[in-house]
Amino acid sequence: MIPDVSVFFSVVHLVDRFDLWHRLPVLLGLAYLGLRRHLHQRYNLLHVGKVNGKKYDTEEFTYRTADGTCNHPVDHLVGSQGTFFGRNMPPSTSSYGFLPVSSCTLNSGLPKWFLNLLILVLTYPFLGFYVHEGKQAKKMLKLIPKERILLETDAPDALPKLSNPDSLYLI
Repeated sequence: MIPDVSVFFSVVHLVDRFDLWHRLPVLLGLAYLGLRRHLHQRYNLLHVGKVNGKKYDTEEFTYRTADGTCNHPVDHLVGSQGTFFGRNMPPSTSSYGFLPVSSCTLNSGLPKWFLNLLILVLTYPFLGFYVHEGKQAKKMLKLIPKERILLETDAPDALPKLSNPDSLYLI
């Protein structure tokens, strides 16, 4: 005995409401997704266009052809090029087609004050970091004795006579 369809809808609604489907065991999750897909195709999608296909020999065509035919065992045109697919709304029956495009601009982008605020918000942390690093560098220079500080423009003969030249700091 197959249960009523409303039981299936209730199960799908309950699982969706509590966001549980991804926590289900694999086989139960696959069964749920299959049930959800079946209910969606059966009760939500509307047929548009005509069904002109016919059955074909599934032993002869065990693959999908290049133009998409022979994809469904009951209807050989399902999923082929140029065919319709199910929709959630009926197709439009209006005779006037598309409305003309309006040339007025409703919104041309973000206001200028917002862009200025964004620039300030992005630059202040960088400037704070930059100033902090400069202060740290000055503190480090104060810790180095003056006779050990060399400038890049110092002549080679102006270098102090030290036994260990690796202990010099170049600035």
